[in-house]
Amino acid sequence: MRDALMANAVTVVYPGNRALDDVTVALEPGRVHVLAGQNGAGKSTLIKVLTGAVAPHAGSVTIGGRTLQLRQPADARRAGIRVVPQELQLFPSLRVWENITAGDLRARSLGTISRGDLIKKAQHALRMLHSDIDPYRRVADLTPAQQQSVAICQALAEDARFLIFDEPTAALARGERADLLRVIGSIAAAGVGVLFVSHHLEESLAIGDDVSVLRDGKLVWTRARSDVTADSLTGAMFGEMVNDARIRTPGPRSQQAPILELEDLRWITGHIDGQIQVCPGDIVGIAGLPGSGANTLNRSLAKASPSAGRITLSGRAVGRTASRAIRAGFGIIPSDRKSEGLFPYLSVTNNICSSTFRRFATLGYLNGRAMRRTARGVADGVSLTPPDTSLAISTFSGGNQQKALVGRWLIGNTRVILADEPTRGVDIHSRAQIHDIIRKYASDGHACLVYSSDLQELAALATRILVLRRDGSHELIDTSPSPEELYRLMSQTGTPTNSGEIENGD
Repeated sequence: MRDALMANAVTVVYPGNRALDDVTVALEPGRVHVLAGQNGAGKSTLIKVLTGAVAPHAGSVTIGGRTLQLRQPADARRAGIRVVPQELQLFPSLRVWENITAGDLRARSLGTISRGDLIKKAQHALRMLHSDIDPYRRVADLTPAQQQSVAICQALAEDARFLIFDEPTAALARGERADLLRVIGSIAAAGVGVLFVSHHLEESLAIGDDVSVLRDGKLVWTRARSDVTADSLTGAMFGEMVNDARIRTPGPRSQQAPILELEDLRWITGHIDGQIQVCPGDIVGIAGLPGSGANTLNRSLAKASPSAGRITLSGRAVGRTASRAIRAGFGIIPSDRKSEGLFPYLSVTNNICSSTFRRFATLGYLNGRAMRRTARGVADGVSLTPPDTSLAISTFSGGNQQKALVGRWLIGNTRVILADEPTRGVDIHSRAQIHDIIRKYASDGHACLVYSSDLQELAALATRILVLRRDGSHELIDTSPSPEELYRLMSQTGTPTNSGEIENGD
């Protein structure tokens, strides 16, 4: 590992969070090193350290034993470290060659820039990828896979010695993913060290030479690919699972008519072919990797804004606006409560009653006494601390703010709550309380659709799980899979679509 890029005993601490804890990873020239870990494991932070975007609080970054002073990303680029991010940073209106050489606009003699030299440099980078992309085409006219190739060529044109790929296949179709993996393999064969980050186990195991696993900011192990199986990889990512007596198992199937029906749904980032029916008592977990549309399904339903398909709630088609969706019976818990869910400078009373102001209006005036009485009842029901609903909600802890947000939908005619990351940023006690609130709401004859990137949360909370995949397939699971099993299901491709009513499976 004489010429390796190394993160040596790196530690990064954020307020209340040790993002990396004494992590050592070595990236060797000519090899593909897979970095695995569930969301929040520390992968993104390690990438930021290696690329100069974040300075470690302890430890160092070295190449060939020489310590690098990475004060900013430009320092890492000068050292030959480049990253191809998940969100490509290209200029759509410019030509391919202009994008590839955008980082090399150094003036020649007399202050001029040689256009011919830059075009030759871009063509050389394209040949390294065995790409037939026309360097004179505009990037906006390229396919996602071709744009990904242009981003790689940007790095190669700047003489990258180490190339970091962060979820490079997230926006690609299945055939395009296979092509990209071949390109990455050829880059490594040319002597470039590659760090490959992907949630897809198949891709990681297919392309990797070495594998490192992070969990909760710590390095679990680094092994040669030949010593790694899918089971050992997922086991390292999730660790030993605590036997949680609260994990739900499917109960008797509801004999009532479905509350919610989704049919041939299309939205910006995903689709569901066929029909899905959600019945009273269901807590449907939504699971999927980036690019599957799982994290945007609830938002699409909340805004009643799919590009195609039919949404039926309580037997009626839902109108095409968010306000009509709420009036039809949807309750909405967004992933970012501060910017999308709460009115921070208003009281808890006003926040809880904000979705049902019409209920408290008489001759154009709000009945403050009735609002306060209702809010106090909700606060008691969700164990709000402190229980004073006259206080501004911004003065409460994150967990209590979230409980108030959930409590907003416990009044009125809400039939189905759409919750995105319902316990993000809350303490363990508040998390358990919010889960109990959701369980009780469903048991009272309602239903919930819950998206969470925390697979342990889905396993503990959901009675059914809808798995969405990037290739457009989906699957309804009526058992209680472990997080490891659920991750494998999310990572699969080409699985036949499973549509229909969410059933018991007995």
